[in-house]
Amino acid sequence: MTPGARRAWPRVAWLCGLSVIAALSAPSQAQTAPQGSPAHASAYQDRYIAGGTLSPDISTGDYGTSETSGLARSIRTDSVGSVLDQEGPNSPPRTHENGLLAGAQWDTVSYGAWSADAAARTGGARRAGVGHDDGAASFSLHERGMPFDEGWQADNALGDINAPLINLARLQPRFLLAQGPMEGVETEWRGPSTLQLVAGAGKPGIYDGIKVPTFQTLGGSTATLGAQWAPASQWALGGELAAARDVSLYYQPLGTFATMATERISSTTGLLTAAWQDGGYVGWQAGNATLMIGPHSEVKGRNEMPGRIILNFETPDVQAEYERLRGLGVGVYKEPYRPAEAADLWLATLEDPDGNYFQLASPMPAQ
Repeated sequence: MTPGARRAWPRVAWLCGLSVIAALSAPSQAQTAPQGSPAHASAYQDRYIAGGTLSPDISTGDYGTSETSGLARSIRTDSVGSVLDQEGPNSPPRTHENGLLAGAQWDTVSYGAWSADAAARTGGARRAGVGHDDGAASFSLHERGMPFDEGWQADNALGDINAPLINLARLQPRFLLAQGPMEGVETEWRGPSTLQLVAGAGKPGIYDGIKVPTFQTLGGSTATLGAQWAPASQWALGGELAAARDVSLYYQPLGTFATMATERISSTTGLLTAAWQDGGYVGWQAGNATLMIGPHSEVKGRNEMPGRIILNFETPDVQAEYERLRGLGVGVYKEPYRPAEAADLWLATLEDPDGNYFQLASPMPAQ
């Protein structure tokens, strides 16, 4: 050991000993410290910010509300002012696109969900030579999920919309039946055995604008008619016919910003399709949530515990819906009844092809 190390060793030992004494004395001091009277903390209480008078932030879209009377509804309006700079031999150096946007939604019990959207150009430039008319606005009205007897539902729309398609035409990986925009009307009906009927007619057109979408027709007419049906649980058959007459198409010559019109054309396109799928998923959408049910590779046969998880589907007429499902061959576990703990409600328990239980229930009262 060097002379320096010998001189430092007593200091290290003294510091270590002091640390040990402090560690041993700390618990004793804590135990012998005088015990004062314990502080009585006030119980936790929920408190509203600003007395609960803050308004909801509607800019975030969906928001909760305690108002349960009347129909679910929303209205939104926007005003837009924009400046668009362009470069090219046939384009103005700067254009303006100003206008108003409006949208509204209503959810009803007996007539489905309704929505309306509108846009109007209040100033600015428009592409010259595009479109058959001088459209400076667009409007559409949609109705979805209107219920009818025997399990039928209908979607309808009018205004500046897209031509309707059967589901198989939407899912074709190698052949796409164009869902062209038009100014007209359309309807879609869905019934038993996943039967689907679609039809639409109007004037074909194009959307114009970036911030304020307007619609301009191209002249002529267009019509669509289609149907789809599932003869078995894994099979789907469908066909659709789309026709257009005397339509002007516009294109942009390479290297220019000018638009040129072709001669009026007519066309007819037909689609026949069949699809088979082993298993697959089924989904239901409720608001912003979707419930998906599908097969699992390691699960076979009927459910041995069908009551472990039960889905409840609310309906204002449990008896009528029960009779409809029974007529479709759905298995029945318990006919409609009034539970003892809620005598003003109706319940009916049925089972799916795998033996899983599900219930039809009267709507729960608002809390």
